[in-house]
Amino acid sequence: MNLNQLIKDKIEELGPKGAAEYFEVKSALIAKWIAGTASPGVNAAQRVLDAEIDKSPPSSSASEDSTGHGDHPAPPSLVSILVPTNRGVDLYAVMSILGSWKGTVPESIRPSLAHFHGQRDTLIHLARNLLAQRFLASPAVWSFWHDADIIAPIGNPKWFKSKTGAKFSDEYAGKSAITELTSSDARKIVSGVYVTRDGTNRIVAHCGMGSGQRDKIEAPARRIVEQPWVGFGCVAVHRRVFEDIISSQPDLAPKTPGGPWGFFNPIDGENCSEDVAFCRRAKAAGHSSYLDLSIVCGHVGNQAFLPGT
Repeated sequence: MNLNQLIKDKIEELGPKGAAEYFEVKSALIAKWIAGTASPGVNAAQRVLDAEIDKSPPSSSASEDSTGHGDHPAPPSLVSILVPTNRGVDLYAVMSILGSWKGTVPESIRPSLAHFHGQRDTLIHLARNLLAQRFLASPAVWSFWHDADIIAPIGNPKWFKSKTGAKFSDEYAGKSAITELTSSDARKIVSGVYVTRDGTNRIVAHCGMGSGQRDKIEAPARRIVEQPWVGFGCVAVHRRVFEDIISSQPDLAPKTPGGPWGFFNPIDGENCSEDVAFCRRAKAAGHSSYLDLSIVCGHVGNQAFLPGT
């Protein structure tokens, strides 16, 4: 069952009037959703997805035997899914993250998911700052950043290949970006691989756009390489990174009461993107950035751009 079906089920459960109140939209828009003449947006998807996550069995602490030692693996760390955009986020973008929620997201992942957050702003660095603020206010340990135009592998090779046209093996098409990128204790900034949408096949990371290393990097591959910076289209960042930036760089503190920290703010006097700025600040706080070459994503434009295509 996918998110679109979950929204339809909720409308049927509540009735058009109740659904309008639940989704906080006008009844006329609910009627369009029912007729299929309009698509629910990110807010509607977020409500039903959060409800489904809340229904999942909660992660429990490792049980202890009579000696006081746990006899089960520790529960997975909570992950918040963050989607910034400078335009509207439609349901397809949400589906590109999770696919069919009931059918394609591995059951092992569901208990570790915290909440899905979307943020629209014409200034992408501000959208990211606001999402970081919401993440830090949550119980999640990992933030999983996923741009609205990225299709990441979700543990279902058939689904991923149908959405991207990828020709590589199921070993890679069947990876789960959320699971893989949040699996390391040592590496706290880990990005998947995606390329620019201009047909040049440049990887959005230092190796593809900032140095002569481009010919040395091929994906998919079973390698993780350190980078001066990585793109934030599909990246996992541990809570500790944000906390260490806060403690070491007080100049990024909120300028107004209740405002967000400037993790992604432009760097004065430099022409660099918000993800580059963040990685530089993270490095100054003691955290390197890494590129996982086994996680390959599609970058959606007039086609799904993939490495080597």
